[in-house]
Amino acid sequence: MRKFLLPYSLLFLVLAGCSNNQVNQNIDVNGQTLKKLINIATKGDVKANISLGNLINLNLPENSNYNTLKIDSLTTEIGGLYYTVLLEYPNPIYNRFAIYDTSLNLLLNDKSLNGYLTQEKLNTNGHLFIKITEDFTSKDIIKLDRLSLYSIGDTTANLVFRSFIKMEINNKKFTQQIEEVSDDRIKSSTKSNRFSSIRNKSDIFSFNKTSNKFTSNNNIFDNYVMQTVYRVKDNNQSPQITDMKSMWESVGIDPEANAHNSDFKTNPSLDYSLTLSEEWKKFENFSTAEFLSKEFKCTRYLNNTLGATITLIEIPPANSAEDFIKYKLNKNKNGKINRRFTDEIIENKFFIRFVEYSCGSRKILLIIKGSKFTYNNYKDLYDKIIDSFSMDC
Repeated sequence: MRKFLLPYSLLFLVLAGCSNNQVNQNIDVNGQTLKKLINIATKGDVKANISLGNLINLNLPENSNYNTLKIDSLTTEIGGLYYTVLLEYPNPIYNRFAIYDTSLNLLLNDKSLNGYLTQEKLNTNGHLFIKITEDFTSKDIIKLDRLSLYSIGDTTANLVFRSFIKMEINNKKFTQQIEEVSDDRIKSSTKSNRFSSIRNKSDIFSFNKTSNKFTSNNNIFDNYVMQTVYRVKDNNQSPQITDMKSMWESVGIDPEANAHNSDFKTNPSLDYSLTLSEEWKKFENFSTAEFLSKEFKCTRYLNNTLGATITLIEIPPANSAEDFIKYKLNKNKNGKINRRFTDEIIENKFFIRFVEYSCGSRKILLIIKGSKFTYNNYKDLYDKIIDSFSMDC
């Protein structure tokens, strides 16, 4: 058993849960090429990781010493082909479950899985699911299994159900058995080998179209598990991950000593600068055609924590940004460095902002891309970055 537990109440806060992050590569992939890219990315290769939609958190120490890497294929009813990736590590903060299409678009990236991981397909009433089971321990004496169901559509993949299904403590065994799965509901029953308040109870998880998840008003088994976990005193001999501090400590990083990483500092280039934190990693001579009508060499900054990129491209002085992108930069701000820009643009699950800086005979196009779900939380930060740009001209 793995000796790690991210408490259920903190799990999504600590590891950011699931994310859909498409990176259209316009190339065909198969299981072998996908495995090769993942192995390269786990060794810290930035380009490979970007091509995988930032599967790996490169802010963590490099770690290619995984327990297992399983890649499987699945086909939907209309013939869509997808690849699933199950990556298991001794330290669960590196664990991943991901789904890609044949063009290497990342449909799902779940970073919140613990312990030993097993995977199987589930086809019920014509609906395709992937079932992941986690096997781990909490506080050294509580053995837990947790079940996650991922719904696979023609162009989407989503985590729609997650619940504990087994708990063992002091020779007492408690289980939640899934008896029915349909488009509308999941029905379960709870059992125990000793008398308990949840013995022979049933629960109904109804599908909520707003949250796109199966939820229960009672949540009988999960509530009982969490009450048990919190009642047990912490006398662990094995390392536990319970919050952000213990997460960083599990990889040998002192979060207090590294607190200055969130402070702003200037990262100068040869003839321009942006004010960024150390969380932004810089890559020179990066090739990209994303959002562009042709490929350019550029400088790219990557922030895995925000799930955002900043791209800087020098364009010919006789051209304008509109010659290479499909959007109009209909706002402007004049000064020593003139600026033309768009407001945020929403595309699928992302926001994009374009800014053209011009000074003398030089023009530089800045492109920011990030998650639309976090945009409002970090809008001021992105505005500061845009305002901080300067260049020699």
